[in-house]
Amino acid sequence: GKKIYGEEHACMVWLYNDISLVLSSIGKPEQSLEYLQKALNIGRNVLGEDKMFNTYNNMAIVYGFLGEHRKALDYYEIALEKCIKVSGKEKESVLIIYSSIINVYMIIGEYDKAVEIMKKCLSVLEDYEVADDSRAAVLLSNAMSTLLLATGDFQEALDFCEDNLEVMKKNFGEYHNMTATVYSNMSYVYSRQGEYQQALDCCKKSLKINEKVFGSCHAAVVLSCSNMIEICSNLGEYQQALEYFEKALEISKMVFVEDAQMAVLYLNG
Repeated sequence: GKKIYGEEHACMVWLYNDISLVLSSIGKPEQSLEYLQKALNIGRNVLGEDKMFNTYNNMAIVYGFLGEHRKALDYYEIALEKCIKVSGKEKESVLIIYSSIINVYMIIGEYDKAVEIMKKCLSVLEDYEVADDSRAAVLLSNAMSTLLLATGDFQEALDFCEDNLEVMKKNFGEYHNMTATVYSNMSYVYSRQGEYQQALDCCKKSLKINEKVFGSCHAAVVLSCSNMIEICSNLGEYQQALEYFEKALEISKMVFVEDAQMAVLYLNG
C-alpha cells in the first residue's frame, strides 16, 4: 500500500483500519489501537476530521474489549457526533453507534442512561421507518432484550430474543456471532426462570457458533464455557461443569498469555 499510494493516502486509512480489526480479533488490542491511531492521523489530513467517525467507532470497540468502558463511551460519543454531522440522524450507521453506547451503559450498570438512549433510538426507528430487518434495527432489538434482562423483565426479554433469533438467522445465518449472542441471552433468561435444560441447549448452540466463528482460542468461547459451568452445576452435572472449567481455563491462559492470573480472574468473573 505504501509503495503504490504513499503513506498520506485515503487507502492507507482503510488498510490500517482493516489491520486493526484483525489484530483485535486475535487478541492484540494494544497493537490494534496503534494502527487505529495511524489511520486517524492520516485520515484527518486527507479526508477531514468529520469523516473519521468509523475509526473513532473502532477505537471505542477496542477500548471496550480492554474493559476501559468510560474511554469507550468517550470515543463512541465522538463517533456519533461526527457521523450525525456527515450522514444525518436517520442513517443506519448512527443507530448502530447508539446501540453500542446503550450496551456500554448496561455493562457499567447505568440502566437509566441506557433506557434514555433507547427511547431516542426507538423514536428514530419510527420517524424514519427503518426496515425491521436492517442491521441497525436488529442491533437495537438485541440491545433492548439485553436491557430487559438487566432490569429483570425476563418474559418480555425472551419474546424479544425469539424475534431476534429469526431475524438473525434470516439476515446473517446460523453461524454468526450476533446469533450466538441471542442464544446466550436466551440461555440467561431460561436459567433465571429455573429452566436449566432449555438454558443448556441454548448455551451449547452459542458455544458451537462462537467456536466456528472465532476459533477455539477466543474470549467469546471462554464466556460461553463459563456460562456452561453455571448451568451444568445447577443441573447437578458437576463432572461436565469441571470439564468446561478446565477447557475455559486453558483457553483463558492462551488469550491472556501475558498474565495467567488474569485468566483465572476472567473465568471467575
